[in-house]
This record gives sequence, structure tokens and C-alpha cells, in this order.
Amino acid sequence: MPQKRSRAKEKLNPFWALGNILLFIGFLTILLTSYLGIFSFFVSDNKTTPNANSSYSTSIPWIFDKSECEHTGRTWRGQKCWDSEHSPNF
Repeated sequence: MPQKRSRAKEKLNPFWALGNILLFIGFLTILLTSYLGIFSFFVSDNKTTPNANSSYSTSIPWIFDKSECEHTGRTWRGQKCWDSEHSPNF
């Protein structure tokens, strides 16, 4: 008799019911999304991560003459004073 009851319960409440399947799919979706989000922090792309050794020239607007520019260790080019020590991380 107990075996008949448990089989009858299984027929009435099967484990792979629609609600359980949807809950399982939702759990897998959240798990996969979290994994991809965390994994993306550890993988770096050279296109988005600037090179630490690279420098980008920028014009110094408050220096107007060649002698003052070169005295500060910068380059005079095109009637402007250029500083090539600026980092893209600045």
C-alpha cells in the first residue's frame, strides 16, 4: 500500500513539472550571466586597456615661446609647446 501512495504522489506532483523546469532554467541563466560578468573582469582586451609605456602628446596652452618651452623639457612644434609625457590613464 505505501508503494501505491508514493507512485500516486509522483503522478500528481512529478519532479520535472513545468514550474520546476522554469525555475531550473532561470537558475542556469542567472548562473551563466554571473559567470560571464565575473570572467570579463579577468580577461583584458588590448584595444580597451591602454599600454602603460605609451605616451600621448598634448599642447601646453600657457607656454607661448620656444625658449620657455624647451627650458621645461618639452618640444616646440607648430607654434605650440608639446608635452609627450602624458599618460592615457591621467
